[in-house]
Amino acid sequence: MLYRYWGLPMEERGDGVTKARVPMVGKTFGRLTVVEQVPAPAGVTGREAWYRCTCQCGGGITTRGTSLRRGITQSCDCLPTRVRMTLPASDLAA
Repeated sequence: MLYRYWGLPMEERGDGVTKARVPMVGKTFGRLTVVEQVPAPAGVTGREAWYRCTCQCGGGITTRGTSLRRGITQSCDCLPTRVRMTLPASDLAA
């Protein structure tokens, strides 16, 4: 296993390019807490890491690590529902 100067483990991709593996298990992103790394869903191509997460509402979701780190995925879809529930009906009609 290779290490960069800041201590993150590196992963050899086979094409001579190395990519840092960011430890994610146990970290919280928005309302989601990462439980474990899982294989990519069937039919998904690419080399991205996928993670199973639990939400504060009790729900669960499987998502890409980059979506978590960039803030694209922050809940299991309960957050937009809660935001819609708190808005007045006149704001939703627009």
